[in-house]
Amino acid sequence: MEFLTFRKMVTPIFIQLLFWLAVIGVIISGVITMTAGDQPVLGILMILLGPLVVRIYAELMIVLFRIHSSLNQLVKISQDNAAPGQPASGASAWQQSAATQPATGYSQQSSQQGYGQQQGYGQQQGSYTQQTPPSSTPPSSNPPQGPPPSGPPSP
Repeated sequence: MEFLTFRKMVTPIFIQLLFWLAVIGVIISGVITMTAGDQPVLGILMILLGPLVVRIYAELMIVLFRIHSSLNQLVKISQDNAAPGQPASGASAWQQSAATQPATGYSQQSSQQGYGQQQGYGQQQGSYTQQTPPSSTPPSSNPPQGPPPSGPPSP
């Protein structure tokens, strides 16, 4: 039934089959180039490097299917761990874990030097300052350094 509903991928099996056919083809091409093509160095390189190139290409193709499989496993775990009456989405699970874990105590203070300038090209300067939770230490008499943060406060 999984085959008919496309829940089980069959392409990785075909990729493995095509890999072995391509390795055999590259080796035969290398032997033909070495003997009949009058280019023995190119033939030897085809025999030695050809299977490696084919292997890299096949691995890149299979990696896509492994990512798909891993994502399906994560969705299944997320659905199994969801509390009754709550949606099993990745965003809500992240929000719940962020709400239950303590804040890191870091916030970004930045100053922009111009409107519409991109970050990362020396146009925006930022610094991270450590903040202590209000309940753990009494307020300090020193005012905060630097310009006030812009935008909504970070969680």
